[in-house]
Amino acid sequence: MKIKFLHFFFVIGFLVSSNFTRTLASEVYVIKNDHSTIDFETTYLTVQSVKGHFSKFKGRLKIDLASQNIIINEFDLIIESSSINTRNRLRDRHLEKTEWLDTKNFKNISLSGKNINISKNAPSNVPIMLKIKDIEKTIKFKITYLTTEKDPWSKDTLFRSAEGKINRKHFNLNWNYLTEGKYLVGDIVKLNAVFQIQKVTEQTEWSKHYVPLNENRGKNLSSFKIESEKIEKSEIGKNKPDLVRLKNQEINTKNDKSFPWSSFFLITFFGFVGATGLGFCCKYYGRKYVKENQDYILDLILISIVIAYSYGVYNVYLLAY
Repeated sequence: MKIKFLHFFFVIGFLVSSNFTRTLASEVYVIKNDHSTIDFETTYLTVQSVKGHFSKFKGRLKIDLASQNIIINEFDLIIESSSINTRNRLRDRHLEKTEWLDTKNFKNISLSGKNINISKNAPSNVPIMLKIKDIEKTIKFKITYLTTEKDPWSKDTLFRSAEGKINRKHFNLNWNYLTEGKYLVGDIVKLNAVFQIQKVTEQTEWSKHYVPLNENRGKNLSSFKIESEKIEKSEIGKNKPDLVRLKNQEINTKNDKSFPWSSFFLITFFGFVGATGLGFCCKYYGRKYVKENQDYILDLILISIVIAYSYGVYNVYLLAY
């Protein structure tokens, strides 16, 4: 009897100690946003697909790379739900409302997992806890180890990809619209992500985008403002190339969010000219009518100016956002 008890405690002690040893062997890593993506896709009218992504997120992992496989002892990823982007601002605003993500009351989407075993040689199906609008579901994700590389600063960088599917209605994302027998939005949402992961103590120093200096490449980047920087060899390692920083990458791109003042003044000007032109037409072609209805015509001109001005502001706002 005593032998059985000793055997039992030995097994328990072995399991606890091995788990403790694994925890000590694991190191803390973070997800780098600069080269990480979280994308999603669903169907539109059962034919076309609508794609989008989340631009703001942060993740933290405890990884053990010493074993044959990659062991993720802990994994936490927080996504800002209001950072959703489908390349259509009006649609994004709808997705932020209560019938969808309800970003005012549920600011974050979270994913978490423990004791995840990932093969270095083949994709691994692992359970991940997904939380949307305070509803938690375990989702199977296919995790693939892509590669481990050194960046220009000699920092080790791990790349992992993740793929999964969810039924949005399981998370109380129920909005839809029926048109000619077809629903506007599909129920199944595909999730795809690629993560750049680095040790928390050995992260790349800059969050800006750098590229190696190259004469041909520099000529192809005429739309960007390029600023050369001298970087100490001790910071980037021996025999590393000089680097250049790309600044203001949104210049001359479709995603530029700066307010188009030139368009604003142009539309306002033509609206004012059109309204005053209407007033002059009434003056010269209907003097008698104007004399009898002078106050009415003045009000009409003022209302026309206000309408033209408001319409111009609205259109410029749509162009900008």
